[in-house]
This record gives sequence, structure tokens and C-alpha cells, in this order.
Amino acid sequence: MQQSILTKVQKTAWAVAGFLLRPFTHCWPFFVSMLALYVAVKLLVNGGTVLLKDAMPELYVIAMLLSFLCGKARTIVSLAALVVMGTLAIIEAFLMTQFNLDFMGEVFRLMLESSPSETSQFLDTFVFQMHNIKFVVLLSCFIILALALHAVKARWGDFDMRKSLGSKCVSCMVVLAVIAHFVYSGWIPAQYYIGNVLLAHDLYDFEMRYIYGREHGSHYSKTSITRLVFGLKLYHLSTLQCDELLNTSKNARIDSCSHTSPCIILFIGESFIKRHAQVYGYNKATTPRLMQELREGNLTVIDDAVTTATQTSEVIKNMLSLHSIEQPGTWTSAPMVMQLMKQAGYRVSFVTNQYAATEHNVWNSTGGFFMRDPRVSHLLLDYQTPASHDYDDALLAELDQAITPGKLNLNIFHVRGQHVAYDCSYPASHAHFTAADYRDRTELSADQKQVVAHYDNSTLYQDSIFGVLFDRYVQQDVVLVFASDHGENAYDDGKTLGRVHDDKTPAMIESQYQVPMWIWYSPRYKELHPEMVEKIQMAAHRPFQTDDIPHLILELAGVKCKYFDPARSLINDQFNTSRPRKVTVKK
Repeated sequence: MQQSILTKVQKTAWAVAGFLLRPFTHCWPFFVSMLALYVAVKLLVNGGTVLLKDAMPELYVIAMLLSFLCGKARTIVSLAALVVMGTLAIIEAFLMTQFNLDFMGEVFRLMLESSPSETSQFLDTFVFQMHNIKFVVLLSCFIILALALHAVKARWGDFDMRKSLGSKCVSCMVVLAVIAHFVYSGWIPAQYYIGNVLLAHDLYDFEMRYIYGREHGSHYSKTSITRLVFGLKLYHLSTLQCDELLNTSKNARIDSCSHTSPCIILFIGESFIKRHAQVYGYNKATTPRLMQELREGNLTVIDDAVTTATQTSEVIKNMLSLHSIEQPGTWTSAPMVMQLMKQAGYRVSFVTNQYAATEHNVWNSTGGFFMRDPRVSHLLLDYQTPASHDYDDALLAELDQAITPGKLNLNIFHVRGQHVAYDCSYPASHAHFTAADYRDRTELSADQKQVVAHYDNSTLYQDSIFGVLFDRYVQQDVVLVFASDHGENAYDDGKTLGRVHDDKTPAMIESQYQVPMWIWYSPRYKELHPEMVEKIQMAAHRPFQTDDIPHLILELAGVKCKYFDPARSLINDQFNTSRPRKVTVKK
């Protein structure tokens, strides 16, 4: 009896092993061909566009599905899948080597919105070149290999790995290795996060779901297929929002403009922690130039400003739209301040070290995408940064192109700021603080103290950029508004580094949502606009949220229109100090 039960268990286990080995026994040409291609791509593209530990489960599942087809149908579908997947992998490898661009970037916008002449020029310039013949050769070799392996299989048929491996023990080890790899790679839980991301109803929701998956260890974007699906979703959502904005903006008009401030600079910082700024009482000299301007009466520090979100991509849209987040609708429900300023005769420029015109990563797809849509960029901008730089001071040279002296100018100056990793946010020549300067932070390790030092060095570096701007415009009629996109945590609570997006505890809200903000006015501006300077100085202690910056900009310029709300302009006598300041949360 016991032997009979044992025999049944062995037969069942053997049958299960046979089932789990189907991708290798029935579809081995597919599996071997794709694995060979992924290895070749990995060697060709300096590390590759595919993480093999994530690709293996994907190949296994596809091969398992193919194994249930029979005869010629399996061969035809297998070859078709190989051509599609192989072509995608090689195209992405080409994009990575030529443009550092994968399917998660704005590749679909670039492809679908290019004219025939632009497509022809692209092919002549980048594709039909001898040094790119390797991609054609790789695709050809891949197809030949796939056909050859399928021909071998057609002649010899399936093979039973349980017999071919010569040992039940070895077969069981292969099965266990397959199961272990699924567990190790995290592929199964990643499918939940993939589905969760694809349910996103807008770009902010997409980014929050994407970040949530990454924070929980998901590696769902390591294959061309997954990135392709995500890229298509991003393109769909971004196109919808651009269409909504264009529909909102088509009838937007201003009534008049007094051009009170002929040159306005909106300086958008990145991850600037308010408590690490010397002008807010920090015990390190991180903002000496700002302190100098404050003493000389050229700077008003706003001591109670908060942001709307902890993601730059969301904040940048809120900060430039006349829509406020507690109002019905979204940021596309009202025109952008740039459109109205262009109508007022201002030259509008966007100098950025994050959303450059040629940067097409996933974060640009959720943040600065609307300024790269040609329909929208034409409506909003006269100039946009063509490419990003290693350090923010390189942006200063672009101001000669962005700002026309003696004319009306609105410049949006958007830096990389103190974004992690902090040690990459400033050049070595600006290193000033070291771990030794934080002996009083006894709760921190030596490595953590050095991280804080890096952060403060990056803050000091940003102060030097302010200094260059102040010196450049000291004799011109210029006003500069600064606000950071969001805060950060550089072990300020003794344990947290970076941002925790779903943490709404009072301590994290303080570090992540309270932001530094100040308004600088040149001596020339003070001389010509004493009443405006007085209004700015009177606003120092008013509670403010950065999604109302467009109303502040319109008042500085003297724009009159139906979209301007004096109750939302920080410097207006009618400013609503009781406005409920809300934050954007994951829906």
C-alpha cells in the first residue's frame, strides 16, 4: 500500500516536472534564440538594455504559452514572436547606443510626430551609416539562427529532457532551478506592479504607481517588452493631457499689461531643504551670498511657503498653471502662465537642467513632456534648453540666448539643484564641508555625516549660482522669484535619506513640503519700482503655496485678465491668508 502511494507520488512529481520543462522540451529553439540575442545585445550595448535575470522568466512564460500550440501553428507563432521581440530588442539597443534612449522615454512621440522629411533625414543621418551595420548584421544572424534551430527541431522533434538529461535527479534540479529563479528575480510580484501601473488614469498617477513599485523592489522595466508597454501608456496619457491643455488654451486672452517688471526670472530649485538654508537660521554658512543680499536690502525671504507635491514632475505643472490644486479639474483646466506672458509681449524662455529638449527619459515623460510637444511648446516658449549639463552653472551661459537685454523677458531657470546623489550635484572645487563639521550630530554615523556634508556643499554651490545671477543683473531692471520644487530629508530626522512619498506624518510634511522661497530685486529695480518692492516686503510672513506663483508673476508684470486672481497673488493687498493649503496625494 505504502509502495503504491509512493509510486503515485513519484508519477505525479514526474508529470509536474514534465509540465514545467515544456518550454525547454517543446520550444527550445525560441528560448535559445532569444537568450543568445539578449547576451549579444548585452555585449553590444555596454551592459545591455535587458537584465537577464528578469528576461529569463519572461522568456520562460512565453515559451510555455507557445508549447500549447501544435505542429506548424507553434512554429509560425514562435518565429513571429522571435521576429517581433528580436527586432524590438535590437531597435532599443540602437536607440541606447545612439541617443541613450529606451522605450520608456518619449520615443513614440518622436516617431509618430515626425514628418516624412524628418524621418528621411533621421534614417540617412543615423541608420544608414556603416558604423551601424552591426545592428543589421545582428538582426540577420538572429533570424538565421532562429530559422536553423526551428529546422533542426522540425527534423528531430521535441526531446524529453527527463530522458535526455539522463537522470531524474538532474531533471529535478533543473525544475528547482526554474522555480528558484522565479523567486529570486521577483518576476511574479512584478506582474502585479506592472498591472497596477497600467491602470494609471493620468501621468501623476502613473509616476506614483511606478515609484511605488520601485520602492517595493520591483524590476518591472528591465525588458524591451515591458518598456514598450509602459512607453505606449506614457505616450497615450501625455497626449491626452496636451490635448486637454490646448483645448483649454485656445481662447485664452489677456486684457492688458503695464509691463511693470520688464525682466522676471522664475528660479525653480530642486530638493532644497528649508532648514539647510542659512537665511532660515541654519547653523552652517550654506547661503553666504543670500545673506549678503538680505543685509543690503535686496532680498525678501518668504518664511511660510509650501509646495503641492514631492515629485518635480507634478510640482512643475502646478507651479506654471493658473489652476490651483484645490479647485475642480487639473493643471490642464487653466492656461499656463507662459502663454499669457507671451501674449503680453514677453520673450519666454525655459532654461533647465532637467527637462531639456533632447532629454527623453521616463521622468521627462511625466514632467516636462508638454514643453516638448511642438503644438504646446510653440504656444508657451520662445527658447528652450537643447541639452542638459553635468552641473548647473553651465546653464548660466544659456542666458545670453534666453534673455534679450532691453526687451521684455520671462525666464524660467530650472536647476538640478540638490537632487540625490548629493555628491554629484556640485563640482569638486566647491567642496567645503566635511564629516568633521558635524561632530555635534552624534546620532549619525561617519558615512551619514559625509552625506549631510555633501548636501550642504550642494546648497553652497547653488548659493554661488545665485551670486552669479545677482552680479549679472545688478545694474538692470530685474526681479527674481525663487522657490524649490519640494524639500528633502538628509538625515534631518536621524534616519531618513531622500523622500518618502506616501509618508504624511507631521515631521515628513515639514521636511518635504515646506520649501524655501525668496524674491530678489536688483538695486535698479528698487529705484524704479519702490511701490512694488514695498508690496514684496509686506508679503514676507504670509502663508503661501507654490501653485499660486503664476498669479504672483502676472502681478509683477502688470497683466490684467480673467485668469488673474488677486486673492492668490502673494504680494496683493487682497491676498487670501486663509486659503487651505493642500498637497497632492496618490488617488
